[in-house]
Amino acid sequence: MRRRDDEIVEEGEGLSIADDPGIVTSLARGLGVLRAFRRTDSGLGNQELAARTGLPKATVSRLTYTLSRLGYLVYRPETANYRLGTGVLALGLTTLGAMGIREVARPVMQDLADHCGGAVAMGTRDGMAMMYLETCHGSSTIQIALEAGSHLKLATSAIGRAYLAGLSPAERAPMLRRLEAREGRNWPAIRRGIEAALDNHGRLGFV
Repeated sequence: MRRRDDEIVEEGEGLSIADDPGIVTSLARGLGVLRAFRRTDSGLGNQELAARTGLPKATVSRLTYTLSRLGYLVYRPETANYRLGTGVLALGLTTLGAMGIREVARPVMQDLADHCGGAVAMGTRDGMAMMYLETCHGSSTIQIALEAGSHLKLATSAIGRAYLAGLSPAERAPMLRRLEAREGRNWPAIRRGIEAALDNHGRLGFV
């Protein structure tokens, strides 16, 4: 299952669908179709979704029809493509609402943003990306142009490198191997940036 969000490609948690006999393949593929949508997409056709997910077009057609009947996609006949439906929004809002840590963290984050006059963000790992859960802004005219639900690359963003720094060496090693396989020829430069961030975190407490 693959998702491309600008330069972000999601490969699951290190295993393909075929590696786990307990996975319901059709469900995983359907979720893969939903995750193929980017924030900037106004709509996607079955051919585009097939290219992004790596699934056969016939399979994608059955999945998009099912998802549209269930309210997770909306079909637009004038453009012959799909956009995300309110069913996806309802799931996202329910998930955010259930995250009590946002309610606890928001006042502290806002106090910090007001104190430093900048912006403070909280995020979590989503595959090989970091997803913002909450942002708070101070008085600075320079603001984070991202909101809850936005994704940043794990390997090159400050929040992603902070996440890597917070892992134990045993937890970090497989993540770095996955990043190396994904980044290809760009890996040497990216690795140096990560190593510098880890050094900063060890010496200064931040990246």
